[in-house]
Amino acid sequence: MMDDASAAVSSRIGSLSTASDSGSETRVVRWLRRRGFHVDQQPFVDGVGYLDVYAGGLFLEIDGRAPHDTPDAFTRDRRRDLMTSSHGLQVLRISYDQVWSSWEDTQKMILSAITAVGPFGRKKVAELLAR
Repeated sequence: MMDDASAAVSSRIGSLSTASDSGSETRVVRWLRRRGFHVDQQPFVDGVGYLDVYAGGLFLEIDGRAPHDTPDAFTRDRRRDLMTSSHGLQVLRISYDQVWSSWEDTQKMILSAITAVGPFGRKKVAELLAR
């Protein structure tokens, strides 16, 4: 499909990633990359599993309602957040509505969280990966 797109359209769309699990995740990842962040998608954390995104010392989980709406899913998400925090890592959980209905405010909050976590978050991730 992209092969058929004109060069002008392709340049506006940019590179696509198959690592994203949703359109919301794709939007967040593309925005972070345009802001100059190195973005890792689906990084694995021991005891937690795969998280959606790592950028700027912060892990992001970008959640639509449907996959996370059951009591079991709610409990599993909180257990994963607790395990991630027990490693000294920060998780920011972002909803579909925050990505699509209040995106400008969400962008500001993501940047604020990355600034607050800053070098500490990057140091904790480096320590975890060095094990």
